[in-house]
Amino acid sequence: MVQVGFELNCYESLLRTGIEAGYEFVSFAGIGSETSPRSCLLRHDVDSELLGCGAMLDVEKALGVTATYFLMTRSTAYNLFSVEATAMVARMLRDGHRIGLHFMGERCEGKSTAHVIDEVLRETRWLEQEFGTKIEAVSFHQPTQAILEAQIAIPGLLNTYNAREMAPYFYVSDTNMTWRHEHPTEIFSRGLYERLQLLIHPMWWTPGPLETLEKWRSVLRNNQRAVIDHWRSRERTLANLEDPFSSDLSAGH
Repeated sequence: MVQVGFELNCYESLLRTGIEAGYEFVSFAGIGSETSPRSCLLRHDVDSELLGCGAMLDVEKALGVTATYFLMTRSTAYNLFSVEATAMVARMLRDGHRIGLHFMGERCEGKSTAHVIDEVLRETRWLEQEFGTKIEAVSFHQPTQAILEAQIAIPGLLNTYNAREMAPYFYVSDTNMTWRHEHPTEIFSRGLYERLQLLIHPMWWTPGPLETLEKWRSVLRNNQRAVIDHWRSRERTLANLEDPFSSDLSAGH
């Protein structure tokens, strides 16, 4: 089924509605010091699509909107510390965005809360040392019920799934292109919630409508293209080769 309404122009319209309704786009460090009666924590969990975030960054820059991009240190789809990835993160920071840690909590399944906290803090230090910026918050990737119920408090960080820490921000997400509450445009235009935590996954928002599987294929092709281009520019034996993998993904393998 082709997903309509998850195109980049719809995202731009969504943000414009928020701006026109008087919402202030704040960072997690800004909780408690908002200057507007209405505020939005715009958050992006970047699971696989880091190298394809440029179009979303373009939209946000044109509107003067800033967000927090939560990045994985252990994504199976991208190497956060590669040349191409660090360039994308540098662009985010130049545009005034913040970065946070998108932590793969499944690595700690069955472990103690103290162990989870230690691992989160360790990966947070990696981000701060690599990118020279303060990490304010952590978002757990596909949090288990145990993680949600634990309401883990991490020294120096906000946990986006800690209800006590995030109150009074109402949480809305585009998970799998499904809105479990009112559409954000309606929330903004009607002022349904004065404080809104809005989770947007960049991979779902494409130039045109696509089926879910095609959105995934687009992300994977883009990551693959970055690898091929990287080595073609650095390895003379690959300079004149045809793309060795393009047929695999285009065929859906």
